[in-house]
Amino acid sequence: MRTRDGGTRDGASTTGRPGRLQWTDTALVEAPAERVWELLISTIGDTAVDDRHVRIDRSARRLVVEGDWWFRGVYSVEPHERGTLVVCRVYDIARTARLLVPVNNLFNRTRQTHRAAFDQMIGLLGARLRCAAHPMPAEGRG
Repeated sequence: MRTRDGGTRDGASTTGRPGRLQWTDTALVEAPAERVWELLISTIGDTAVDDRHVRIDRSARRLVVEGDWWFRGVYSVEPHERGTLVVCRVYDIARTARLLVPVNNLFNRTRQTHRAAFDQMIGLLGARLRCAAHPMPAEGRG
């Protein structure tokens, strides 16, 4: 389903560019979703709402971070029986030089770098919330 800005419900765009899902990172944080969400967005700050690269949808508990070339990360916070799932879906939104995205990602180890940063973020959420936080196996291209 398309959103008002041209994105999809899962890949909510900040620029209207549709994207191709590249990979998904998921973690379980053993704390209530509302606490995890508030801590996650507190690291971004409300001023990000006016930034064309960052969008916060409080009602859907979704945070979209978009670069200028190919990257869109859609973070969501979803209730789970053991606490909260934090999910990051990474989309390729390149409009130009699309064929260079895989080369760039391979050369810069983008997937591995992103996963390391995601795991670190999950660890910090767990530490700040004083609860267990478990990154789950990666999904998608690598």
